[in-house]
Amino acid sequence: MIWYVGYGVLLAALFGVQIFFVWVWNKSKDHDPGVYSTDFPAVTILIPVRNESGRISRCLQSLVDQNYPRDLVQILVIDDHSTDHTVDEVYMFPNVGILHLEARESGKKKAIHLGVKHARNDIILTIDGDCRVEKNWLATMAARWGDSEVGLVAGPVWMVPENSTFIQKFQELEQAALNVLTFSGLHTGLVLSANGANMGYRKSQYLSANPYDDNQHLVSGDDVFFAQKVVESGERVDYVQDPEALVFTSPVPSFQLFIQQRLRWAGKSSDYSHRSTQLYLGLFGIVNILLAVLFFVGLWMPKVFTMLLIGLFVKFVVDYVVIQAGMRWGCRPVCWQDILKASLFQVVYVNYVLVLLATGRKTNWKGRTVGSGSGPE
Repeated sequence: MIWYVGYGVLLAALFGVQIFFVWVWNKSKDHDPGVYSTDFPAVTILIPVRNESGRISRCLQSLVDQNYPRDLVQILVIDDHSTDHTVDEVYMFPNVGILHLEARESGKKKAIHLGVKHARNDIILTIDGDCRVEKNWLATMAARWGDSEVGLVAGPVWMVPENSTFIQKFQELEQAALNVLTFSGLHTGLVLSANGANMGYRKSQYLSANPYDDNQHLVSGDDVFFAQKVVESGERVDYVQDPEALVFTSPVPSFQLFIQQRLRWAGKSSDYSHRSTQLYLGLFGIVNILLAVLFFVGLWMPKVFTMLLIGLFVKFVVDYVVIQAGMRWGCRPVCWQDILKASLFQVVYVNYVLVLLATGRKTNWKGRTVGSGSGPE
């Protein structure tokens, strides 16, 4: 009996938090874009890149085309030893500056640090080299800096599938859900996260926080570690829940690259300093592990399948609610069959990634072999 109670408590805790997050998302007043101030602040946009040939041009063109006074914008690309034509494509934009990491330095965090040092403006926005934005992105993100209590601004990211494969569709659905959970987590302070592909902060805040001092060894986390340090300093992290603030990017094209990406992301979680974030991620992992265990135990004890089916059904219902909220906000259609497949696939891939982490599996990132939790990105 105690097993049933414990199982129910775990499901209620995890999925109750997620339903609460959807409620927070839906009741937010930020759904309507509103009017932005014409008092534009000077902004520096940092783009750390490695081997983004064919994508960096689209990114830079979308930034050059912003509805924003050009004399108030500095665009800096920081090259992390690209081996393709990335640098050549950057040189095609005369108003875009480019910096190069020294031979002894590598990784996204080093690139960002170099960019911050050369930023001429206090307000900094970061975006990845494979992303693109609409024309009001900069004005929308910059408008939040009128509030002196804001220490960091996070924005939404949207995955745009390039084909109809399941792995790309899954990433779109997952990111739509993450937009909901990230906003509500930051809004309530329960779960702190952010996406470095769409983030802003003050140069002075970065220099005082030194956000990567104790996590430089980790392959990822240039975003979430900064967000956690900002909150620890007593300042607020804002999430811009406005479609005009969307950053668009493409999903990774294959299952292998998807798993390598998730390995890099998962490798940083044990170093999170925010307790409730650790608790939420731990609960998420335990529930997914438990669902996998129930499946294998059920092969010998069929009655266990009842518990498994209950858990999977509850998970599907909650996933449906979360994903629908995110997709509806992004004005994208979705059918329940896709959500069902995504809900089941998440259990599979989470357990697979956890096994690879436990065995010390290394990953490949743009020609570099790195550990799942350490090394340069």
